[in-house]
Amino acid sequence: MQARGGCVQSKQTEYAAGSHRWTIRIVYHPMSNLLLAIGDQNRGKGVEKGTKILVVDDFSTMRKITRTLLGKLGYANVEEADDGLAALVLLLEGRFDFLITDWDMPGMTGIDLLRAVRADPVLADLPVLMVSSEARREEILMAEAAGVDGYIVKPYTVETLRDRIEYVRGCRAVA
Repeated sequence: MQARGGCVQSKQTEYAAGSHRWTIRIVYHPMSNLLLAIGDQNRGKGVEKGTKILVVDDFSTMRKITRTLLGKLGYANVEEADDGLAALVLLLEGRFDFLITDWDMPGMTGIDLLRAVRADPVLADLPVLMVSSEARREEILMAEAAGVDGYIVKPYTVETLRDRIEYVRGCRAVA
């Protein structure tokens, strides 16, 4: 759910009965003081396991860590770029379903890449998860204003990455 530029997902529970599965998400958005339960039968909406993901970070070890964590989550179709400009070229050349980008990179930064993605009519709807070593409020608000779908602070665990991907997926499925 997106309202007033934000989405907060507080709890997700799965229910199964026979061959049917439901996911119930309890979503709370503090700015609008809105609380609602959202159910869907198709948990795979948004970011699915066959998703083609582009990971962008100038630090090769961080790209490898992210790729490894994504692999543990079942995402095998992952490509890498070492800066925003290289990523933009790849995004314009190929079909990607999800972008995970670092904020602080030489040349084209992650926030500049995000702005370029949102300005391009073909790429504008691409889900973007911003990664940063900083949890500064100004950065988070700037990323939100630029249209980021999720934000994660380094270092992160496989659980944190999974939760952020689910967060983006939940927001996208409801929007």
